[in-house]
Amino acid sequence: MSSTEVKALQDLRSGSLFAIIATVLLSIAIVFVFVSLPIISSSLTSPYSLSASIGSLAGAIILEIIALVFTILSILRLRSGFRGLEAIGKDVGGVTGTTLWIIGVILSIIGIGGIIVIVGLILIGLAIRRVGQIYNVGNIRNGGILIAIGSIIPFVAFIGFILTYMGLGKLLNTMGPGGQPTSGPSQGPTPTQ
Repeated sequence: MSSTEVKALQDLRSGSLFAIIATVLLSIAIVFVFVSLPIISSSLTSPYSLSASIGSLAGAIILEIIALVFTILSILRLRSGFRGLEAIGKDVGGVTGTTLWIIGVILSIIGIGGIIVIVGLILIGLAIRRVGQIYNVGNIRNGGILIAIGSIIPFVAFIGFILTYMGLGKLLNTMGPGGQPTSGPSQGPTPTQ
């Protein structure tokens, strides 16, 4: 493997990590919102409840903004990884998925774009699945399938990104500095006597 290929796989791995972080932050923000709902309903009777609900909502908004930043970082890293694989002749088709995902995220901020996000994540999941097939790594292949399914069921995509992250880590650990396997038989021709 070339250093370009190793860099592409590293970008896919860091993109998966950023997607995991974004999902965790968004989940915490959702918990903050649900915790603040009972406080909001009781805020009419207590000024303390009003300030607590405002604090919870402010925390949720801050976490959502940070999650958005990590989502954008994830998309950019995944895109870079897919482009890197494309440059060495292993076009798995993920660039279109990342384009749709970023457009969908931007449009979702103004209330539309959910369908574009879903299509983008399906394409990204299928591309990651193809990466798993090319390198014969089950975690990457299964992670891609779960990401595609998770475009409808978000927690499933979270598990898919975790599997992808772990699978890419395993794949990268089997390579040396130049992208060559660190152990095992020589890849070159064997001499005959």
